[in-house]
Amino acid sequence: MSEMVNPHDKFFKEVFSHKDTAGDFLANYLPEPVLNLLDRDRIEIVKESFIEKDLKECFSDILYKVFLSDSPAYLYMLFEHKSYPDRLTALQVLEYMVKIWRLHLKQNPGKGLLPLIISLVVYHGTEPWRSGTRLTDLLTGPKEALTDYIPDFQFLLYDLTRYGDEDIKGMIVSRVGLLVMKHIFREDLPDVLKRGMELLTELSDTTRALDYVETIIRYVINASDALSLKELKTIIEQSYFQQKEGELMTLAEQLRREGLEQGLEQGQLEATRDSVLDILEARFEIAPQDIVKELKGIDEIAVLRQLRKKAVVVEGLEEFREMVRKAAGLSSEVV
Repeated sequence: MSEMVNPHDKFFKEVFSHKDTAGDFLANYLPEPVLNLLDRDRIEIVKESFIEKDLKECFSDILYKVFLSDSPAYLYMLFEHKSYPDRLTALQVLEYMVKIWRLHLKQNPGKGLLPLIISLVVYHGTEPWRSGTRLTDLLTGPKEALTDYIPDFQFLLYDLTRYGDEDIKGMIVSRVGLLVMKHIFREDLPDVLKRGMELLTELSDTTRALDYVETIIRYVINASDALSLKELKTIIEQSYFQQKEGELMTLAEQLRREGLEQGLEQGQLEATRDSVLDILEARFEIAPQDIVKELKGIDEIAVLRQLRKKAVVVEGLEEFREMVRKAAGLSSEVV
């Protein structure tokens, strides 16, 4: 998959790969006892990836080094993102943590002590997160009796479905990013975009504002089929560009130059296919390759939307496999 086939991961990385945005998030959402330990003026993004190349499709890690206020030590803040519930998240986070520690030992030979790692998971799926947040939630057997012999930790979960819009705090860029992610699957996305564009007009740095508007456009085009390109252009032009008249090119001209209009249909097809696979993985822990192959052969958005609805309620993979085969053979007919 290309990055655009994973638009949620791409958008998450673009928003939180900026030191000021990450620092703003930590200041507003970390538990107070943790926040009080940190030197908020000393935060460094760690550029190295801790994930093998063949696993990058599955992970979206962002790592920061944060120094402690009353100690020469530091800890790592590991940002992870989920657009659908994943009960194995704690195991994935543990894999990250081990890679981080291994690299730390490699870069600091002779030092046997390991830095602390606090993991933060931002979730913005359609339903509230109901999976556990501890590694031991994944284990079976007499866990209480064997506590001293099994590893455990808890990641900090930020379930945006449980936040009211008024509870999403921070500076404009991070606030708008979280709001768009929260509503990306919802019917009220157009209203949220209008509010977000109005907030962005308050930024004094118009170059950064324009870059961020472009980022949001690309995300919405590739992650949601709720808006046509015409509707999206109207929202942006009316609520943002007209208020900045004379400072920025029109959105229509920009989209035309970059060829995004021609790519809209393909982007929406890929986003809908991807959401079908996300649902299958969340419900059955796997999206079989034969189903993936069949879905790639379906180029009718109406058919893919119907399959997405079926994926939520179907009883098993074999039943869904037959639906996909039938749909692939019906061309533009709706399942």
